[in-house]
Amino acid sequence: SMVSAAEFDASRWIDGAVGQVKRIIFAPARDPAQTDLVKHCQASCLALTRILQAMTTGGTAGRTELLVVTRGGQGAGRAVSQPAQAAHWAIVRTAIEELPDLHLRCLDLPEAADLSDLRRAWAAVSARPHDHLVAVTAGSVYRPRLTRLRPSSNAALLRVSGDAAYVITGGTGALGLATATWLADRGAKHLLLISRHADAFAEDARVIQLRARGVEVVLNAVDAADRAALQLACGSAQRPIRGIVHAAGVLADATIANATVADWQAVMHPKVQALCNLHDISAGWDLNFFIAYSSAASLLGSPGQVNYVAANAVVDAFMAYRQGQGLPGLAINWGPWSGPGMTADQASGHEVRLAKQGVFLLQPTDALAQLDAAFGHGLAQVAVLSMDWARFVSAH
Repeated sequence: SMVSAAEFDASRWIDGAVGQVKRIIFAPARDPAQTDLVKHCQASCLALTRILQAMTTGGTAGRTELLVVTRGGQGAGRAVSQPAQAAHWAIVRTAIEELPDLHLRCLDLPEAADLSDLRRAWAAVSARPHDHLVAVTAGSVYRPRLTRLRPSSNAALLRVSGDAAYVITGGTGALGLATATWLADRGAKHLLLISRHADAFAEDARVIQLRARGVEVVLNAVDAADRAALQLACGSAQRPIRGIVHAAGVLADATIANATVADWQAVMHPKVQALCNLHDISAGWDLNFFIAYSSAASLLGSPGQVNYVAANAVVDAFMAYRQGQGLPGLAINWGPWSGPGMTADQASGHEVRLAKQGVFLLQPTDALAQLDAAFGHGLAQVAVLSMDWARFVSAH
């Protein structure tokens, strides 16, 4: 039977279907006009997590398969047309680790796919029981894979001009201020740092050092998720804006079992709504680059952070969407950084836990040195990681 997500009471429906249902197909609605991406994305993410919650408590674990069918969310032999759909791929990735007893698969199809396309795609992948995340385009089956990016002497350099202005959201965070210094090192003279807490950084040593070098640093205490306020802040720039770095983000750890509306909003608004706002506001600007800071969590998974993983997956897909529109766009999936935000004891314990999994902390200076290489290949998504892959595979 078919039920709209808004009317779907997952627990009640699944409780009454124990032992009777072989497969649940969840197909999140698209937002063709991209009019309210975050609202649609949050609603369908909540619907999917409720289904997963109900499956774990309703006795269907091991009996019923959940097939999540997305459309236009993955750049697999085609352009990304529905970036919000990538969130569901990320939720399934997280559920595979958090809820290993469930039978889960995610299948991404072209946006225009219909039921007959789904049947053909299912026939193509049904013989691959261990491929949980699959995209199908014109009969070809794609699976997510990481490929090492080789240095290239022909790579284009990221252009920075002393006559232009550059916007950094999350500009007073550790990554934002490190990026400000990195841009200044490349010749930027006019930086607009946007952050809800910007007022508290007027006397910050890093801001003072930038100004001492002759860099104009404008601090705007603005929530980038507030479009009107963001537009006003960007409009205050005295020079044409030629580059954007979206470094804003918030952690609000949540598992699939306990994720609430508030958890989703806490992460989606600064990460995804702010990105949508920047995309809309910058229409018509002559940008040399638009870089969004994402996380390795959307590539490698991160149990206990389902909302964070999903939000970053949308960021990844959105930058591919921008490239498909002929606009600059690059998502950087950063591995974990060392630096401020933890006490020495916390940092040491965190580093040890990650190292046991084959993941090592990035030093900010070393990490940012990879930005030129990441930008120069014209890709929409690049990961910067320090990994022991053999240890990581063994740990997972």
